Amino acid sequence: MRKSIIWLVGVRVAAALLSVLLFSGVTTANIIRVKNTQNENAGINAVLNRAQAAEAAHYKWSGNLSNALYAGTEFTGSTDPTTCVLGQWLYGEAGTEDAEILALREKMEPLHKQLHESAVHALDLLSANAPEAQAYYQDTISANLTTLVGLLDEVVERGTVLNEDSMAHMNGLIRTMHVLCVICLILALACLISLVWYVFTRVVKPIILITNSSRPLQEGNLELTFAYHSKNELGDLVNTLEKSMDLIHSYVEDLNRIMSQLAQGNFDVATSAPFIGDFKSIETSLDSLTATLSGTISNIYHAEQKVSGHAEQLSSGAQQLSQGATEQA
Repeated sequence: MRKSIIWLVGVRVAAALLSVLLFSGVTTANIIRVKNTQNENAGINAVLNRAQAAEAAHYKWSGNLSNALYAGTEFTGSTDPTTCVLGQWLYGEAGTEDAEILALREKMEPLHKQLHESAVHALDLLSANAPEAQAYYQDTISANLTTLVGLLDEVVERGTVLNEDSMAHMNGLIRTMHVLCVICLILALACLISLVWYVFTRVVKPIILITNSSRPLQEGNLELTFAYHSKNELGDLVNTLEKSMDLIHSYVEDLNRIMSQLAQGNFDVATSAPFIGDFKSIETSLDSLTATLSGTISNIYHAEQKVSGHAEQLSSGAQQLSQGATEQA
C-alpha cells in the first residue's frame, strides 16, 4: 500500500493544529464557565448581604418605633416599604434565579408592606390611645417582624447553601479545566512529537541516505546502489534514479561497443536501441559519424582500385616498351 509523505505529514500537521485548537477551545470554554459561576456567586452574595442588612435595618426600625411608642421619642424610620434595603430588593431585581429564594421573596412582599403600613397605624393610635398602640405593636408589629426576620433567615440559609454549592462547582470547574488542559496539552505535544519524528525518520534521514548513495555519480561512476526503498515519493525518486542510471549505463555500453567495432574497421554499426530524450542527438551524431567514415573509406577504396588499375596499365606499357627496345637492338 502506497504511503504518501504529503498525506502522512498533512495528517500529523492537522492533528497538531486540531490539538492546539482543542486546547484553546477547552480553556476558553472553562474560563467562560468559571466566569459565569463567579457572576452567579456574586449575585448570591449580593442577596445574602441584602438579607443580612435588611434584618439589621428592620431590627433598628423596630427599635425606633418602640422608642416612639414607649418613650415618646420621634419616629425617624420609613413608612414607605419601597425605600428600605429590603424594599429595594423586593421591588427591584431579584439577583438570583433560585426558585426557593424567589418563593420566599414573594412571601415577604405583602408581609413587609403590611409591616411598614402598621407603623403608620400604630403612630396614629399613639396620639389617641397609647396603651392600645403599644398593644398593637406587641401583638401585630412584633409578630410580623418576627415572621419577616424568619423568612430573611431562610433566605440567608438558602443563600449560604447556594454560595457553598457555587464555590464547590467553581472548584470542580477549575479542577476539570486543569485536567482537560493537561490532556489537551499532552495530546498536542504527542502530535508535534509524532510530526517531528516522522519528518526526521521518514523524510530527512532517507534524503541524507539517498544523497550519500548518489555521491559516486559526481566521480563518473554510474554503478549506484541505493539501500532505501519505500512506497512513497522518496521511493519513487530512488526508482527514477535507478532506472535513469541503468538507461545511461546501457547507453555508455552501447557507445563502447560501437567504438570498439569502429576501431576494428567495422563501420556498419548502429545503436542497439533508440536513444531517447536529450540522448537522441548523440545517436544522430553517431549515425552521421559512422555514415561519413564509411563513405570516406569507401571512396578511398575505390580510389585505390583506380590507382591500382592505372599502375597495372603503366607496368604493362613499360614492359611492352622494354620488349620493343630489346627487339630493335
